[in-house]
Amino acid sequence: MADIPQHTAESQVQEDTLEPSPKKQKLEEGTDPVVVKDKEITGSEDGSLLTEKDCGITEYLSSHQGFTGVLKQRFSDFIVHEIDTDGNIVHLTDLSLPLEKEECPDPGLDLCPFFSAEDIAKLEEFVTREDKAATLTLPVQEDKEMRTQMYKTLKKKYPNLDGRTVKSEIGASVIEVSFKKGESRSSQVWPQSRGKHLKFVLYKENKDTMQAISQISRFLRIKPNMFCYAGTKDKRAVTTQYISCFKVDAKRIQELNQHTDTLAMGNFRYVDHPVTLGQLKGNHFTIVLRDVLGTDDQINAGWTAVRETGLINYFGMQRFGTTIVPTHHIGRALLHCDYKEALELIMKPRHKPGERSWDKPEQCRQKWSETRDAGQALAVIGRFNCVEQYVMTGLKKHQGKNFQAAIQMIPKNSRTLYMHSYQSYIWNQIVSRRIRQFGMKPMAGDLVLDSNTVDGADCDVDDLDAVKEQSQKSGDTASQPSVIVLTEETAANYTIYDVVIPLPGYGVTYPENEVKQWISDLLKKDGIDADTFKQSLKSFSVSGSYRKMLVRPEGVKWSIHRYDDNTIPLVLTDRDRLNNVELPTQSEEGQLKAIKVEFSLPKGCYATMVVREALKMETSQSFQISLNR
Repeated sequence: MADIPQHTAESQVQEDTLEPSPKKQKLEEGTDPVVVKDKEITGSEDGSLLTEKDCGITEYLSSHQGFTGVLKQRFSDFIVHEIDTDGNIVHLTDLSLPLEKEECPDPGLDLCPFFSAEDIAKLEEFVTREDKAATLTLPVQEDKEMRTQMYKTLKKKYPNLDGRTVKSEIGASVIEVSFKKGESRSSQVWPQSRGKHLKFVLYKENKDTMQAISQISRFLRIKPNMFCYAGTKDKRAVTTQYISCFKVDAKRIQELNQHTDTLAMGNFRYVDHPVTLGQLKGNHFTIVLRDVLGTDDQINAGWTAVRETGLINYFGMQRFGTTIVPTHHIGRALLHCDYKEALELIMKPRHKPGERSWDKPEQCRQKWSETRDAGQALAVIGRFNCVEQYVMTGLKKHQGKNFQAAIQMIPKNSRTLYMHSYQSYIWNQIVSRRIRQFGMKPMAGDLVLDSNTVDGADCDVDDLDAVKEQSQKSGDTASQPSVIVLTEETAANYTIYDVVIPLPGYGVTYPENEVKQWISDLLKKDGIDADTFKQSLKSFSVSGSYRKMLVRPEGVKWSIHRYDDNTIPLVLTDRDRLNNVELPTQSEEGQLKAIKVEFSLPKGCYATMVVREALKMETSQSFQISLNR
């Protein structure tokens, strides 16, 4: 599941704690699920934080009573494992280097006649470390013919290195080895027995995917865009996913395990093709809800309803940001080509005037607000990779005048998420009204996916545009999934679980009923129409996608536990298992109640919305604050 890039200040409040909702209508026996309206939400006390209603999240499917519980009280209470395209749950199980086939030695690459074993080891370590600014000094051959042959062999074995004879500090002749300037990684010598891409499992704690990749790239001294992934994972969680990188030795990645407590890399293997965006089936979640208030019957009723009925496939609150600047507002500005407004929203301070923050991005935003000087704002944030750093770098480069160029400094995958957030905002409102007004049966004019096309849950707006771009680069064809417009006669052949709602864009088909006008009206209210999504700058164009109205989690199972100490873990992570950690024994007479729940979702679906449906509670940050008081 992809998320909006992190450009918000850290909060001491847990990100996904919940608030109880009112009584619900009863589900009539033998009927379709009854739509249950959420209570009126008015936001936090200062009115600055988003509520579910602000984001179009207003309906429920089932009529059970609900209960309360705290989500993500500890980030290790929320564990996410990627599910690969074969349906396998991705785990970190092995930190060792991959076994490799022995290659027949090429006599033309043998350095033994020219260097000692110790010097060859130093050279190999130098090449593996890939510090482009470093140099290595080695002893030189006195014999001119041998020295010439040594340089030829060195050039053949390491074409990305330069070697020259220089005088040492004591006047002796030595060889100085350095990396060629501007040399591409594709020119490196690479064992023929290896695939050109290193694929590995990334385990991370309390970091989003881009933060983790940024940390790895700094350690390796390579650019973050050398890494490929199928989707981004949440920050406040423990997650595992596949990552790949081009022509990087596994040993270099493995070394990082000794230098970080929040990341772990393993299950290394060399493959012929990189991981690509969207190359996953979904995600498996293991979640602990603490401080649960509700009877066992209420708990069982809630999770049984989710297992049997499912939920509305809303985009969750994290899609829209957790601060006073909603990400879909930035997306709307970008669709209007108002790059100055988009930059001002990104750089708007999240804290109150005079309120001190230790958060680097927030310090950068505050400095920009005070000085309107991109250089001073950059001085505050340094080399910290984040959206604020990107846009301030771009603005400084263009003397504070070219806001479009500044926005384009944001990596494309992150930048497009703002526009996708706006699409999600429209989609949530439309699906709520469609269910509220027309109920739970397909009707004429609704859309369903053609049976010969991709599954509706796989039409993830976050990766469809990127997949198209990748396909075009490789010469393949990629297009929108085909949809069928239902008639009065054909509607009877489908259920509400088949119906999709489009995320607006220039390349989608719209329903042939009132829903089409609803979408048009919402867009018009924001000064947007279908043509707005196709812009002269291709990187700011949005084609749209389709998303199923409802989703049923797979493999839903839960258990109820008693405990006394909130700091004691109730589930094990992959790192715990590698370290042979065992769960502490909990007293069955504990004063507090917790729920451990597991389920799997297709990509692009939100686990927080599953919890919302089961508990019947608001998931906005304003209610998280009230719950933790």
